[in-house]
Amino acid sequence: MIFSQILLNIGLFFILFYFTPIIAGLVGGYFLASRNKGIQVSFISSLVTYTLIFAITEVMTGQYLDIVTLLFAALMMSGLSMIGGFIGGVIGERSFHQSRQVVIN
Repeated sequence: MIFSQILLNIGLFFILFYFTPIIAGLVGGYFLASRNKGIQVSFISSLVTYTLIFAITEVMTGQYLDIVTLLFAALMMSGLSMIGGFIGGVIGERSFHQSRQVVIN
């Protein structure tokens, strides 16, 4: 799931820019149907993705690679993804819980 979210973050980044981590977190949290797992997977995948994207961008533009700034920017994007993972987890828990009640009843 982490690898699929990394690919989702990379694929959507060039279309949605700063809304990407929220959308990817929503998708991951919804599919996992768990708040805690959604937050964890969203954070890890976004941290890996944005560290790579920002490092590659700085190298390609020829700028000095400042590790502290790079990690801070990746942590900010991961924070947005955690919010999306939490919201997606809540939505997933509610929708899957309601569907289980219908099947049981």
